[in-house]
Amino acid sequence: MSQVEGENIVTLSCIAPVVFGFEHSLKLFIDNKPLYCFKLANALQSFVKRRLHPYLERIDVIAAAAMDPRFKLAWIPCEELQKEKISKMWT
Repeated sequence: MSQVEGENIVTLSCIAPVVFGFEHSLKLFIDNKPLYCFKLANALQSFVKRRLHPYLERIDVIAAAAMDPRFKLAWIPCEELQKEKISKMWT
């Protein structure tokens, strides 16, 4: 039963928090103007925007992350964005 509930495996609810967290870490890294791996960080940042952002627009991904007790709305960076994401779920 734990496999169905997702306690020990990755589920759809992990997508949004992981993408937001990875994007935030890359932004902090690039803002510090590193001497090494700057091109790699820029390439990763463009990859995230091109390939992973479409998942953040999906209602099911947002709803799954918001309803997961491990994440709730803690993965959304600011209160205004939280309200926007919540209103998308209910419209």
